[in-house]
Amino acid sequence: MRYDLSREKWELTCTAPFVPLMGKSAETGLDLQGIFPWMPADVPGGVALVLYRRGLIEHPYFGMNSLKCEWIENKWWLYRTAFSRPELSGEAFKLVFRGIDYDAAVYLNGVFLGEHRGMFAPAVFDVTELFRTSERFELLVILKGAPDEMGQIGYTSRTFTQKSRFGYKWDFGTRLVNLGLWQGVELVAEPAFVLEDVSVSSDLTGGGAGRILVSAAVRGNVPGRKPGRAEVTASLDGTVVCRRTADVSNGLRAELSKQLLYITASGAKPMGALVPLQLCDPLLELLLFLLCPAQLLLGFLLSSQQLFHLGTHTFLHLL
Repeated sequence: MRYDLSREKWELTCTAPFVPLMGKSAETGLDLQGIFPWMPADVPGGVALVLYRRGLIEHPYFGMNSLKCEWIENKWWLYRTAFSRPELSGEAFKLVFRGIDYDAAVYLNGVFLGEHRGMFAPAVFDVTELFRTSERFELLVILKGAPDEMGQIGYTSRTFTQKSRFGYKWDFGTRLVNLGLWQGVELVAEPAFVLEDVSVSSDLTGGGAGRILVSAAVRGNVPGRKPGRAEVTASLDGTVVCRRTADVSNGLRAELSKQLLYITASGAKPMGALVPLQLCDPLLELLLFLLCPAQLLLGFLLSSQQLFHLGTHTFLHLL
């Protein structure tokens, strides 16, 4: 179960570097204030777009206006929201940021949850105890200034951040280094066991059958409780074509194989194979689409036995 925090009202302000870590003025003892009053902000979204919509910067892609915007990357930016405890049931509760740009510290009800650095990996924080003991929540995200990085002038192999480079100046765009919560924020309720690092690969057996290998790590949320066995099922058009049961005490690994459906290039038609993974103790379901119509399609030419595929991934049609 998930609750989308993007639907809540978010606000944004900024400060000079390190000011949010101080909290209060060493001289006066008063709370340190942002450079701007708190202003409405969109999540997902970026700082520059908020500033433009509020009339605090001119359009950065007009004339020389981008030069007036380069101060943005040198400030620290604060996002905040408040919300009531949603109706979620589970054994554990996680606060998940799908995309933070770039370096952040996260607080919930004044409790420091941790830090995250990296634009493309999600930030996940365990908030089980806070979720169970609180009715109202105040979430604060402190975004530190953007890291120095090379734009188009440099080698990709020499970059040291997990951050989009085109904002640092590119031939098709001006310099406008983005900061913000660029993907959604969720509260996620998890069951006793969760499948992680799921891998699905396909291959051919020596006898010409199609083979699907499924592996995953099993993470437990209840101390002392161990998982039982997992049932892995391959279905085609709603019909089960293959089923395996595997022990998951040390992770999940299962192999499913079935004779291939041979089709010619002219007769190829989109088909979908759906693989549900179920942990029997307790019941947990994860759906993996192995085939996407028209995008991931594999077949064989009967005349030459030559393999062809469309798209960047190769998967198998199962009977």
